[in-house]
Amino acid sequence: CIEKVQRNKVNVAATPKVSKDIQIIISKMSPQAEYDITERVRELLSDVNNNKDADIKNISNELKQYLDNTYGRVWQVIVIRGSYWMNFSHEPFKSIQFKYGPYIFLLWRTPKG
Repeated sequence: CIEKVQRNKVNVAATPKVSKDIQIIISKMSPQAEYDITERVRELLSDVNNNKDADIKNISNELKQYLDNTYGRVWQVIVIRGSYWMNFSHEPFKSIQFKYGPYIFLLWRTPKG
């Protein structure tokens, strides 16, 4: 229906854009979810002193809790520096990989069953 198409155009136009300091590698999520997740990561990293590994471990734990609470369980969170190769299964539209600063974030929700 035309109304639904127009409403979707308005919603997409109103969706905030991911910050320019975030590089989306690949995403199967909505633009709003991309924005919300990447902003949460930016908030978490802004509280870190010198990006120590112990702090990054805490960030991965907090990010997992955020994803589980916001988008349903069960999310996998990997934070790495450098190259990676992977092959994985995820729930439809529940996967995002992006780079922020020296870190690459690999996030996906595990299929049920």
